Amino acid sequence: MTIQEILSNIISWIRTGIPFNVKSSNVRTLLTWMTKRMDVQEPGRLKVLKKEGNLSIEQEIGDRVTGVIENTFVFNAIYLGGNISLLVSYFIITNTGGSNSNPREHVYDDINSVGQLLDDQANQTAGFLQEVTDASDDPEVDSGRAVYLYIGTTVGTLADYIRLTDSELVTILNPPSYRTFEVKDITETLPTASTIGQVVLKRDVGTNITGILFDATFTNYLKRYAEIFAANTPLYFAIANKTQPNTLIASVLDFSFSDGSDTYYIVDINPGITTLEVSIGDYLEVYVDIDVAGQDIDLSSSPVENDYTDIADMLALQVEQTENFLQFVADATADPNYVSIDGITYAFYRYKGIATASLSDYTLLNPTEAAVVVTSSSYRQFIVLNVADSIPSTVPNGRANVQTGAGDIIAMLFDRSFTKYIAGYKTLLDAGKDIYIKAFNKTASGNKFYCAKVTSMVYSNPSNNYFIVSFGTNLTGGVFAATDVMEVWFDLDLVGADIDLSLYQLKSVYDPTNKNTDAFSMDNMVETATKKVFTSVERDKLNGLDSALVLAGTWDASSGTFPGGGTAQAGYTYLISVAGTVDGVVFGLKDRITAIVDNASTSVYAGNWFHEDYTDVSFSSEVNASDAKTTPVDADLFGILDSAASFITKKLSWANIKATLKTYFDTLYRGKNDEIVTASISGTYNIDWSKGAYDLTVTGAVTLTESNLPPAGFEKELLIFETGNFAITYPSAAWSANKSGTRDGTKKNVHAVCAYNSKVTRFVSQLD
Repeated sequence: MTIQEILSNIISWIRTGIPFNVKSSNVRTLLTWMTKRMDVQEPGRLKVLKKEGNLSIEQEIGDRVTGVIENTFVFNAIYLGGNISLLVSYFIITNTGGSNSNPREHVYDDINSVGQLLDDQANQTAGFLQEVTDASDDPEVDSGRAVYLYIGTTVGTLADYIRLTDSELVTILNPPSYRTFEVKDITETLPTASTIGQVVLKRDVGTNITGILFDATFTNYLKRYAEIFAANTPLYFAIANKTQPNTLIASVLDFSFSDGSDTYYIVDINPGITTLEVSIGDYLEVYVDIDVAGQDIDLSSSPVENDYTDIADMLALQVEQTENFLQFVADATADPNYVSIDGITYAFYRYKGIATASLSDYTLLNPTEAAVVVTSSSYRQFIVLNVADSIPSTVPNGRANVQTGAGDIIAMLFDRSFTKYIAGYKTLLDAGKDIYIKAFNKTASGNKFYCAKVTSMVYSNPSNNYFIVSFGTNLTGGVFAATDVMEVWFDLDLVGADIDLSLYQLKSVYDPTNKNTDAFSMDNMVETATKKVFTSVERDKLNGLDSALVLAGTWDASSGTFPGGGTAQAGYTYLISVAGTVDGVVFGLKDRITAIVDNASTSVYAGNWFHEDYTDVSFSSEVNASDAKTTPVDADLFGILDSAASFITKKLSWANIKATLKTYFDTLYRGKNDEIVTASISGTYNIDWSKGAYDLTVTGAVTLTESNLPPAGFEKELLIFETGNFAITYPSAAWSANKSGTRDGTKKNVHAVCAYNSKVTRFVSQLD
């Protein structure tokens, strides 16, 4: 199809109406582009106008295109390969919410290093965005970050990527029209559908929000995030309540569709949000990220990302700012909420990522918070890389170089992170403020805190990444050496010249008369009215503690050795936790053993230890001295020594004593009132010798068995009353062999069965 034919179609649209999904503004754009040399393809119903890319008529990976794809007008999309008639073959810059609107997949520090952008292609997905914090290795990027679209090729160069322009980057990373919702309802049971621009929050039986139901548009937007989550990459929601206002953080637990249509996502979240923080009718703005991005910020470790001259400068360059990173503004007086203290004009702001180009996108740190940032040790501590008369133009992170001149230290070269951190101080220095550097050597033993006035702060190379800070020559040479750990502060006042901390340990400080050789010897401490350490009375009291008994702990006497490991001092006392015998001495539970000499032996009792036997005192003596009780009751307790547990003391109730005795004596003697068992029997029936007597009605032929016979050495008699004219088979031949009398089934029979030394004799008679 020629450009003229497309023009004719557009004219016909004007006459008959523009097709669905084609806006008049898009038609004007097409007409504008047609004034330029563009190539057009029409495979089937697909109408794609190549905006830029290769010069061939064929569409190739990386081409930016605009046109109607699957009845959807697409403005400025990047072709990823595959069927050019399908939306999934394109990355849509306009972020229309289709499933091909892929989110950022990884964030890298730079391009060429090990594990960074080019080295990590095996973990990247075609059509996903890769962000690089420092993209200066890209010839087309001077400094700062860049975002690349990975197109899936693997030649290992930037040819595998398409770098998004600044305007495209803003559109991709900040699609507010797809992130702001009105809370329609808060309920324990979510519906299956959600209205466009609204969300329903799911809560548990308490006040925790555990899930969010999104509309169809945002569901499509989240699909790629669901793929990342399925690959075990953690995701987080940063939710800004624009009504309350407050910012909430929740980790994503799961993505699931609300019904079989796969149209509406329910996103389960960690219950970090409560119904106290959100209400029906509130407007929520939702951000999704692959890092925690937005948790409570630890200011002591928060990096300062950029430095700006004033507020307008910061607002104009939001595209280079990262959510929750700190921004330094040298002159913040244009902020109506900023209060200058002592003429200071600088301030720190935390970028919230809302991107309205106003101060509502930021949180202003108060003076206390700013002080935490300024004194942050994580940005002040360095390992000295080298000390020399000249220094290089770069230095690795966490390192610093020291420059000397004529023996004195005249400058220091700091790494890129610290350069960004102290850029605000350079602004103040250039404005005529006095800036001082203070350094402390944490490795050397000199205990000296060095201070010098900063004379200049200049970049070491054209990249503006590394500061050389020059200062007066009052930092003497030799105070720093390679590999020393150095901590650095910058300040607006001098706070003293070099402070030699060792001065505070001189003898003259503790011994004003300077007459004792060793001012720190206790023997040389003179007790005067100033009472440097202790008065003589107090010292006498301390000396008296030398012979005092000291509870040193418990001792397991079953260990076989005395406690203390040979270092127990005289007076050390141990409570015995487990009974045992050592060196022939028996030690009971709760006894005590006390060392009577220093460094008491671990194996010899005599002359080393004294045994305090509390067993007799606490048991025999106390029982003997107690009041008598003539009639025990069930709740009364008796003390016993448990032979199964190293004879430790235990208690036993009178109720348990009675129960145990009854069980035992039942095997020896007939009970006071023998139990009579009454039953109708046939088939098989057991005679239990532990019973007293049986009254049986025989209703059919029966075979008797027996149990619980008295053991050898014991005897017992058992009475059985029975009637019924049916045959009886007895438990053993002895029942019949040693029998006297005859059974009559028509009468009430009495069987007196005697068991004696495992022998059985039966006597039979009739009651009637």
